[in-house]
Amino acid sequence: VYTHADTGWVDIKNNLDLASDTVTCIVYTEDGKLMCGHGLRETPVADRPDYGISVWDGSTWYNFNKADNTFLYNVYLLRRSPYDEIFAHTDHGLKIFDGKKWAEVDTLEALDVADIIWDERPIMWVATYNGLLEYNYPYFEFKVHPYELNPRKVFYNLTYDPDGILYMQTNFGSIVSYYEDRDEIWQIHPSNSINSGDIAVDSDGILWCARLNFLSWWDYFGEWVNVAKLDGGRLVEIDEQGRIWASGFNTTGYY
Repeated sequence: VYTHADTGWVDIKNNLDLASDTVTCIVYTEDGKLMCGHGLRETPVADRPDYGISVWDGSTWYNFNKADNTFLYNVYLLRRSPYDEIFAHTDHGLKIFDGKKWAEVDTLEALDVADIIWDERPIMWVATYNGLLEYNYPYFEFKVHPYELNPRKVFYNLTYDPDGILYMQTNFGSIVSYYEDRDEIWQIHPSNSINSGDIAVDSDGILWCARLNFLSWWDYFGEWVNVAKLDGGRLVEIDEQGRIWASGFNTTGYY
């Protein structure tokens, strides 16, 4: 696990300090602790190591796969809510940490959650392998079913633009958007991209994409503008300073 300081990348601790050297997701808690989730989603159940979560409290690592009678065997996704709760999607559904204890929110296990995001209201949106849903615990409402965008059915990598349009990717790598107040609620992005690894929208509403070979942004003339080379682009994120972070094989940096 590494952190980036003004002088460059700094090794927090090596993999021997973690429950597993396979870190699938990370999140910071309200009090500044770093949580690392370990989970192998595509691995057969019998072969999953059940390593759970590793936590760095600033001086010491500790790990667990069960807390407060809540199982956290394989953790695929960690997200911090607007209320500073930590949501964890695991191989046994959705769990929540309120800063003091873990609890089971709802299984959502059959839906296979791929991403979670909150809008400004804040409403929780969940992208799954079975469509997109709006989640108001304990109730959820499907906003789109897989057959409505056939053959696109798997949704992941949720991101909002300043106008409240929700962007996401599909199992074909293409980009779609959702906006309830639009005549055509669902739209397929005109890029028709099939090699997008990740997407993000900056404060100006510009769509960025970590593509197969490039970090790119979508211009108003209807084409991708390449700004940096990537080998197998897989991640793009925008930090509070407006820097565009991207990574591929053996490459991580910002623009």
